[in-house]
Amino acid sequence: MEGLRGVLTAAEYTPGLIEKVIIAPELLTGNRGESRLRELVPSTDIIEFTADVYQAISGRENPAGMGAIVQTPLKELTDFDPPTAKSRYVVLDRLGDPGNLGTIIRTADAAGVAAVILVGHGVDIMHPAALKASLGTIFTMPVCIATVDELARWQTENHVELIGTSAKADLLHSEMQIIGPAGLLLGNEREGLSEPLAQLANTMVRIPMRGQASSLNVSVAAGILMYHFAWQDQ
Repeated sequence: MEGLRGVLTAAEYTPGLIEKVIIAPELLTGNRGESRLRELVPSTDIIEFTADVYQAISGRENPAGMGAIVQTPLKELTDFDPPTAKSRYVVLDRLGDPGNLGTIIRTADAAGVAAVILVGHGVDIMHPAALKASLGTIFTMPVCIATVDELARWQTENHVELIGTSAKADLLHSEMQIIGPAGLLLGNEREGLSEPLAQLANTMVRIPMRGQASSLNVSVAAGILMYHFAWQDQ
């Protein structure tokens, strides 16, 4: 992965996942990124390149001069702490766009969501665009991959209310009242929620559409709904 924010966040919160850090000191001039990195990562795990070499291997047009080889920060459903009455989760069904995935993880972190759960065959959590969009929060927000059956067992065992999203739902999101732990179900960008996952939903809600657009970008919809969750907890 590349970028100062992501690398420094990983080094601070999940140092055990970092294998090597690659830097180009010439490109890091004028910021405290390198000094902070050296406070967090042993010098034996830092490899220095010239600016030309770093730019040659970088996946970015204007690289910041810091990258890392890291292990995937995925957890298991069983690793999660038992939910409390205010625990909120986001369940993503076969999300296809890495930018959407990273943005949702970043928003979930900001909104105080307990964890993000990925279901079905979707985009790789370590896709460069997902890492970039998450701004390092992929290393602070618990994320796991689960099957529909595993999610159903977890839902039952922990008494988690699952709230699905559909443009055809009768209930507006603003009318939704949450009591106890809850999870928000968001579907694939093109197809919405799969039928097996929709069947797990205790409630279906929709966001009102007042203009000509028939739908919202999934990361925008996720942000609206996650902050509605947070507002109810105040």
